[in-house]
Amino acid sequence: MLMYVSVIMACAMIALAQPARAIEVPPSWQVYNVSNSDLPNNLVYRVEVDKLGRAWLSCGGLTLFDGSNWKNFSEFGVLQIGIASDNTVWCACDLFSGSLVHCDGVTATSYNDQNSNIPSNWVTGVTVDNDDRVWAGCSYTGIGELNDTTWTKHLGSQETGGGYVSMAHDKDNTIWAASGIMLHHYSNGAWASMTVPGLDDQSQAIRNILCDHDSSIWLGIDAKGLAHYKGGQWTFYSVESGELPDNMVYATALDSSGVLWVGTAKGLSSFDGTTWETRTKENWVLPDDRVRSIAVGADNSLWVGTERGLLHTAQSVVDVAETDAGSLGLVLSPNPVDGDAVAIRFSLPAPAQTEVEVYALSGERVAVVAAGALPTGDHSYSFDSRRLATGSYYCVVTTAGHRVAHIPFAIRR
Repeated sequence: MLMYVSVIMACAMIALAQPARAIEVPPSWQVYNVSNSDLPNNLVYRVEVDKLGRAWLSCGGLTLFDGSNWKNFSEFGVLQIGIASDNTVWCACDLFSGSLVHCDGVTATSYNDQNSNIPSNWVTGVTVDNDDRVWAGCSYTGIGELNDTTWTKHLGSQETGGGYVSMAHDKDNTIWAASGIMLHHYSNGAWASMTVPGLDDQSQAIRNILCDHDSSIWLGIDAKGLAHYKGGQWTFYSVESGELPDNMVYATALDSSGVLWVGTAKGLSSFDGTTWETRTKENWVLPDDRVRSIAVGADNSLWVGTERGLLHTAQSVVDVAETDAGSLGLVLSPNPVDGDAVAIRFSLPAPAQTEVEVYALSGERVAVVAAGALPTGDHSYSFDSRRLATGSYYCVVTTAGHRVAHIPFAIRR
């Protein structure tokens, strides 16, 4: 039976190179582990959340959790997960369990050097860019790009070395790859590489990459802490400089309000641009202090993978705008839909690149209502629902690559 917990308790205090202030406990939270759920392993190595709020996990294999049901694909040892626009996932898997795997939640397909032109079977990193191209970081051989059915090889062993290759992409569709102490990026058809300052041996290798909303880059570095690269300038955060509880940074994530979340070996840290705070199992609701993975859900809640289970906060643990339909005044009418025309209305508080999409409950995108740069203010669209079957759907509004509002609706004819 799943454990649902609502708590009211005194807030703990921390002092980490800033004035002490209360750590707010989320008003509602859940912990999943092997004892109270179908989570296959308490060590949650990776977690990513798709546009429908479903969690994809690496914990002794690939696992999909839709909020009620668990489905395990136990044959795959997953190192990194990338989510495509259709809510399917691409997984970088270890050498012995599948190379690159594509999963739609029902079936999983493996790509290797026997059935494709992937550069190597040793895939350690993956990202799916804004055009749904799949980029696979391959140890010892470089980087593979899958565009529809065509593979293209980038870089090589001399550039990427023989270690772990982590992948990411930013809102401008620049591809980022980290290998050892090197950081590579690809834009306008060309690669450029740089060495992270202060890294002089492989014991300080880059572990993960996070692209910020402003296209700056955050790097988690073994034994070094956290690095931020913006406009050609580097900033470092660590135990020594007073921001982090430990220099082993396993994971990073950004929520829709711009708060940075950092998973370390000694707790979960957050940075709102001014103040750092650290949450632990002593002062918060973490099942364990070793935070191996972090993802932000569609409602701005946190999914936190630890070595003793998975934490999900039912709503944000920081002060942020709502992310349900009310956040943009999103209205869909009539609802339920009993005719052909559907009116969709919402308001933007600031100019933004915006997509208005319709999804089936399976996760399949069935319609794009609007896509493009929109100004501040009210917006209205008419959607023709005639080609959709009777059933339940979601209307999703995404701005700057982040889902910020959604509303369920039904078609009844």
